[in-house]
Amino acid sequence: MSWNRSMNRGRWDGVTCDRFTGHVTGLDLNGKNLEGTIHPNSSIFQLCHIQMLDLSLNNFWGSQIPPSIGELASLMHLNLSHSMFEGRIPLKISHLSKLVLLDLFSLYSNFQSSREGFNMLFRNLTKLELESKIPDAFSNFQKLTHLGLHINNFTGPFPSSLMNLTKLEVLCLNDNSLNGPLPFSANELQNLKYVDLSRNSLNESIPSWMLSLPSLSDLHLEYNNFSGPFPEFKTNSMEHLYLSQNQLSGPIPHSLRDLVNLTYLSLGSNNLSCEVGAETFSTMKKIYNLDLSYSG
Repeated sequence: MSWNRSMNRGRWDGVTCDRFTGHVTGLDLNGKNLEGTIHPNSSIFQLCHIQMLDLSLNNFWGSQIPPSIGELASLMHLNLSHSMFEGRIPLKISHLSKLVLLDLFSLYSNFQSSREGFNMLFRNLTKLELESKIPDAFSNFQKLTHLGLHINNFTGPFPSSLMNLTKLEVLCLNDNSLNGPLPFSANELQNLKYVDLSRNSLNESIPSWMLSLPSLSDLHLEYNNFSGPFPEFKTNSMEHLYLSQNQLSGPIPHSLRDLVNLTYLSLGSNNLSCEVGAETFSTMKKIYNLDLSYSG
């Protein structure tokens, strides 16, 4: 009642108003200990001029994300992270064509796993800038073959739920700010053919499983912080291999000679500790681009 009578809503904690019209343009309810269900007829959904809605760090456990959010046509920032919502993410969110930021990190919700549902969710969000961590919510995407989340502002660790995608063939997470090590094992990713994790801040050693994938032809790990010895190769399907601009050290492994199908090889800007002769590459009859610059 006091909300309806108030002419100075902009002075309320968490409420932003347009200084000329008085319309509510922002509602920040981050960490306000809210609980229960947001009713579809809630007055929040009557704020037709609202551009920012933050419901993060609350406890809406047991309730679904209200589809009425999709009616807030002016919304540009929507933050539902750590809000404990359950159920499916409503496809009406795809009506929010002005969205620049959508944060769904650490929900209990299930993404639409069908191709049609996923496309419908994002087809109108052409202004969206993704950022924060990659939601670790891929376990149910069992038919997924291609995943491209490259050239964004994603931070945090490599999402472990990707390790369960048995049909995945192409993985592109390059040009983000991912950090930390890669998972130690990934026995399910036997169908990977193309992997690009370049231009991140991934570190520690390159796991052996990544160089043992039977169908892998393209591997891009350049411009990271991988360290330790050059890894051994246990596959001969590789055609393009980029390991430059890391902190790998030691000699080139003898198993590199088994990569007889290589056409591109880039090992530059690492810490090689041995002399490299032509015999190292004598088995690579198809190679026509070789980079060993600044690797001594």
